[in-house]
Parts: sequence; structure tokens; C-alpha cells
Amino acid sequence: TFNLTESYNLIKDESLKWNPYRPNCYIGFRANIPHSIILGVMWFNADSIQGFQNIRNFVSMDDKIKKFSWLKFNPRSGGRQIIKDDLLKIDIIVDFIKNKKNLNNWGLKITGVSTSPLHQNSKISIITYIGLESETFDEDRIYKKQIEFDPDDSNTYDMEENPDYLTLSDTKTDINGFEGSIKLNGFTKDFGKFDIEITDYAQMNKHPDFDMTRVTLEERRIYESLGLDSKKNHHLEIVVPNENVWRAKDIFLTMLQESIRDLSEKYRTAINLQSLPACNGLILRDLYDYRGNLHFIQKIYEGDFEYEILFNQRNNDSRITSKNINIKITENLISFDEKFNQKFKLQAPFNKPKYSNFAKEIISSLMGGLSYFHGSQIVDRVTEIDEENFSEVELTNGKLEGPYELLTLVPTRSFFPRGFYWDEGFHLISLIDFDFDLTLEILKSWFNLIDDDGWIAREQILGPESRNFVPKKFQTQNAKIGNPPTLMLLFSEILEKLHELKPHELKGNYSGSINEEITDKQSTDLHLTHPRLLVDYARSIYPKLKKHYYWFRKTQKGETEELEREYPSSEEAYRWVGRTELHCLPSGLDDYPRCENADSTELNIDLMSWVGVMSKAMKEIARLLNYEDDYKKFDENERRIVKNIEEVFWSEESKCYCDIHMNLDDEDELVCHKGYISLFPFLLKLIPVDESTESEKHILSIIKLISDEDELFSEFGIRSLSQKDEYFRTGEDYWRGSIWVNINYLILESVKYYVEKSENSEIKRLGAKLYGELRVNLAMNIYNEWVRTGFVWESYFENDGKGKGANGFTGWSSLVVNIMKMPEEIN
Repeated sequence: TFNLTESYNLIKDESLKWNPYRPNCYIGFRANIPHSIILGVMWFNADSIQGFQNIRNFVSMDDKIKKFSWLKFNPRSGGRQIIKDDLLKIDIIVDFIKNKKNLNNWGLKITGVSTSPLHQNSKISIITYIGLESETFDEDRIYKKQIEFDPDDSNTYDMEENPDYLTLSDTKTDINGFEGSIKLNGFTKDFGKFDIEITDYAQMNKHPDFDMTRVTLEERRIYESLGLDSKKNHHLEIVVPNENVWRAKDIFLTMLQESIRDLSEKYRTAINLQSLPACNGLILRDLYDYRGNLHFIQKIYEGDFEYEILFNQRNNDSRITSKNINIKITENLISFDEKFNQKFKLQAPFNKPKYSNFAKEIISSLMGGLSYFHGSQIVDRVTEIDEENFSEVELTNGKLEGPYELLTLVPTRSFFPRGFYWDEGFHLISLIDFDFDLTLEILKSWFNLIDDDGWIAREQILGPESRNFVPKKFQTQNAKIGNPPTLMLLFSEILEKLHELKPHELKGNYSGSINEEITDKQSTDLHLTHPRLLVDYARSIYPKLKKHYYWFRKTQKGETEELEREYPSSEEAYRWVGRTELHCLPSGLDDYPRCENADSTELNIDLMSWVGVMSKAMKEIARLLNYEDDYKKFDENERRIVKNIEEVFWSEESKCYCDIHMNLDDEDELVCHKGYISLFPFLLKLIPVDESTESEKHILSIIKLISDEDELFSEFGIRSLSQKDEYFRTGEDYWRGSIWVNINYLILESVKYYVEKSENSEIKRLGAKLYGELRVNLAMNIYNEWVRTGFVWESYFENDGKGKGANGFTGWSSLVVNIMKMPEEIN
């Protein structure tokens, strides 16, 4: 008999084991374990010998890919991705499907469709690579046949004593290539025995045919002996260290160039290389008859094509096969539509099919960025931050720490394919409606990274593959620098909603040890339907969250008593440590203007607000767990922070919240740059409602500021900085005017909150008008830009609404889906 937690873990582990967890690749799959099978698909045009120089593997804006999006995707079951390769004039369609009866069995169907009549006969080289990461891989014992084994008979292979392996099914190679399907057999202690079949449909696909009548009989004999038959599939394997399996593209290109060089040097006089079609010369030949843990399977197609990659555990009847994969794909796409329509009921004017298709693609691409990372990170715990000149400090004392693992969504696969702490809370707002349980798993994975001091790195650059995509100067994380704790904001809202739904069940005295097996294995809301799970979950993460909370309070504390500042609470004042004269990277709003001359007396209103949210979240968790003393302490901290915000950080002159620094007369001075920073107490719903006339005035003033077209309001969304500010659209112009979807979402949520909570008629009238206009303006512009460009963007220009920054930014820009399902009007 399973207890509740064990039953849940079994469902979670099986349904989330395999996914496209390598978001930096157009087609990249692995399991969410440290040592996995790594699979990817690369392609290039083979009409000319230079075609391989444009090989596709890692997602890059330089590839000029017109679109790379998951049209429909559920991490529990699979989905469909489309890659529109405009340069090569081909669409690549990727269908990924898991077997419902055994989710460890899965299949990929790769379809290529020409998009131009002039390129109907273009030759495309497709390379599937499959690598085995293993701690027990032993080349000598397996591939020098010191162990005999029968892949079909588990009794002949001692799984405890013998190493992991991955090999051709018949353990034979053929330099001339293979006809039909290629099958690999393997074993790991995590997956047991398995086989991977790479199919080929000779009757459907067309392979280029080299006209041998154009060459002499002797040349023909040489050609056939060299393995240059483009009608066949070609295979090569090589030994690669675990940490280099991800370098499959570099390894392939190196070996392909060796093959071309070998042809040129050895056979220059024997054959006429000029008569050899490029697609034949670009075949990867097995020159050395290697054995190894990284396998390449190359196919060359002329025109449209399709093939499958089928992974199945041995001795299992629930297999994915060529006969059943199509119906399973169709069933899954229908199932996705049903779930989306249930979870995301888009409201007018977005309740039309064209907006629904857009929303499905955006939310699917967010989930298609679900990633698993494992490895060490570089941390500098020695270098001191420059607190005198506030210049950028080079982190020269970085040391490898870990290994760690992380399950996370990513901001964009093209430019930021890694975990960002400040982004992730916004990502999960979009995910939580679709898959509540997965949201909590990601939260827990992040919280597990909190170290003994309570610190968590703002960027998670784990392992050599992740570091490869980050400039060296940014790879090292500074253990003194924080980041907005958006995950705490999300968790606070989760618990508030749960207390509203099931207050009688959330008493904190439930234990997951009660014998109860979960029967609804398709549900993704088990923490909602089984509150005991949530209590256990909260109890497991509480100690680390508490450390994290007090890390912020200790390391980011501003100077108050030392400067004899008289505040309602001298303990509650904070500043971003690590800000420089030009940037405040810790805040997430990098170049947003702050105090003109940085100094240690500065206090930051946005950080004040974030610590307030953390106090609120910790209070809610303590309430859930019946930790009464902790609840009282966190509640008091929250109240003192709010009091300081209202009485110290409000500028009556500017009618907004502002940063503070001490001027030359040793007096506090409010530094006001109207924009996102000015709104944070409002955005995080910290301004009290119906408690004082002053607070009500502050709410109304903020709504007026947001609504002012001369300041923040534009026809495409709310500007990050007022048009009237001296720094508007200057310098890097990153957070100095651009429209950012995450903050605009918070604005809409907060306007709705205060309109519904307040009794003030002017707040209700102006807020309702602002909400209605902003919601439509913002979402409609994002949709129109998607239609125009094929992408959602990192941010948007405030003057014409065009996308800017990184494309394919289905991280927090996916909040447009949540915006479209918000009510059309506020009641």
C-alpha cells in the first residue's frame, strides 16, 4: 500500500521523466535525471558542399528561422512543434508523444515539408544523434566483447554487475550504410533495457540517387566501397565523455570535415570528385570503425520526408510503434485542446478562434521551454562589492560549486535558455492554471537551490552546456547579490486562494503518511484535490524559505540607525546590494534610473515592496502549518514594512513612491523617476485598503499616473518610464520607456484588485476605465506583432508597439494569455 505522498511521487516521476528538456536546441530531448540519454536532431541543406555550414541544432536568432514554436504541448503527454526554416525553404514538424499506459515509452515523428515550388527537390541531410551519459559506461568491457549479452534476454545480462551500454542492435556496422530502419539497444540502471528505433519509409520518402552511368566502372567500384550511397542511412559512433555528449554538433562537423578531407586526399586521382554530388560528399563515413556512447544516424532526403524515433523499454507490451503513433498523436492534440478550453476561457474580445490558436501556441511554447539542468555553477564568495565608487567589479575568485539540478522554465530558447530567478515567478503564473502540480514541482526545485546562508543565484548556469551560451564575464555569480523573489509572490497568492477554497481542510495537522493511493492519475491538480499533499509540501520547503527570507533581511538591509534616520520602524529599510553607478542588475530593472550618485545611504522602494511580499508569503505558510509564533512575527514585519512605505517613501510632490538617499545636508531626499519603480507597493498590493484616507489618496494618485498619456499610458501598454523623465529613451533604453508584459500584467491585476476592494467611487470609475483600455490595447498589440513577425517579444516599443529585444520570448510575455482570460470589465 502506498501512502499519499508516495503515490503522488510515482505519478509525477513517470509523467515528467521525458521531455524536450534541452530548450537551447530546436529538437533536443533528455530525461530529468543527472545522467540521461541525450537525443537531438540536426539538419542542413545538402545541395552544395558549403551547406553544412548552416547546420541547425542550437536555437539562434542568427539562423533567421521564421518561427520555432510549440503549437500544442503538454509536458505530461507531448505535443507538436513547428520550425519554419525560411533560409532552407522547409518546415520541420516535430510530433512528440508518450504512451499513456507506460509514459517511459515515447516517440518522435519528424516531418519535413518544402515551402517553395523552386525547392521541391532540395536535398536535406538530417542527423539524429543519441548519446548516453553514464557513470558506469565501460568501452572495453562492452565493445571489445569481454561480455556477451543477448539484448532480448534479461537473464543473460547481470544488471547489477555490468555497465550501462548503447549499441547497434546486431552489434555490426556497415560503412556502405543501412537500408530501412536502424535500431539501437541499450541498458541503464535508470531505464532498464530499452531499444531506440529510427525508422525509414522507403515507399514514402525519396532519397537522392547518384547516376552511376556518368562514371567509369572503376570509379563506380570505388564509390560503392567508400560508403557514399545517398539512398541509405549511415551510422557512426564514438566514445565521448559525459560532459561532452551535448557537443554532438561540433563532434559531427569535425568528423564530417575529416571525411571530406579523406576523400580529397586519398582519392583525388582515382575518382572525379567534381562529378560527385554534394549530398554524397557530405555523408559522414565511419573511417575508423569506432564504438562508443554517442551515435549519429544520417539520412539524406530529396523533397518532403518523414521518419520516426521510437523509444521503448524492453519486455513491455505498451510500445510506441509506427502502426500506432499517428493515432496517439491525434488523440493527444485533441486532448490538449480540451484541456486548454477548460483551463483558459478567453474573454471578449478575445473569445474567437484566431485568438485561441494564438493563446494555445504561446502557452505551449512556454511549457515547451520546460528544462532540466544538472551540473556545477561558478560562485564568487570572496570578491568584495565596490561600496565606495559603485563601479562594476570583476569576479576573479569564482569556484565551482555543486553539482545541482534544476527544473525550470526559460525566458526564451534563443537568447536566455537557462533559469532566471526574477523571471520564474512570472512564468509560473501562466503555468499554474494549466498544471498546478508541475508549478509546485518547479517551485520546489528552485527552493532546493537555497544554500546554507539562504542565498540563491539569480541566474542558474549549471554545467558546461549552459555555460557555453553565456559570455565568460557573466558566468560567475556573486553570493552577495539577490534578485526579486517573484516565486514568493506566487506562493503567497497560491496559499491565499487555497485558504479561500478549503479553509476547513488546511489545518496543518495532516500527514502524508495516511494510506491512500491516488486513482486519478491524469489529474494535474492533485495538491488541490488532496490538501494533505500541500501541507506536506509546505512543511518540506519551509526551513529553506525561512533561511532565504532572513538572508534578504540581513544582507540587503539599508542603513537607518547608523544615520539616525527616524522611521516608524528603523529595522524595515532595504537597498539593492551590488548596484553600480549605471546599473541595478540585482533589481531586474537593469538601467532604470536611480539616485544620480550611488551611495550606501540609498533605500529602494521596489526592494522594500519585495521584502513586504516575502513577509506576507512566510506569514501564509506559517498559517498553513499552524506555526503561531512565526505567523505573528511575519505579520508584524509585514505591517511595519507597509507603514514605512506609506509614511517614508511616498512623495506628496510627485504623487508616487520613490527611492531615498541622503543628501549633502545629511537629510533624506526622495529621488523620483516616475515609472515602474514608482508603482511597486501598488503592483504588489501592499497599499492598505479602507484603512486611512491617505492610503486611499495614494491608490487614486497611482491610478491617475498610470492613466496619464503624457506620463506612462500609451496605446500599446504602460511605459516603463515616464515620457517626461530626463532619462526617457536614453542610453541602453532597456527599462527606460519600453513596454514590458510582466509589469503590465501586475498593473492590470492590481487595478482590478483595488477597484473591487475600494469603496471610493473615483478609484472605481478611473480604475475600471484604465483596466478596460489597457487590457485590450496590450493584448491586441502583442497579438498583432505575433501575426506580423511570428513571435512574441521580450518587450515592445512604446511609440509604435513593435517588438524589441529577444524574439520567441515566451517566458513572461506569455502572460498575455492570462490577460486575455481576464474579465472584459471589472464588476
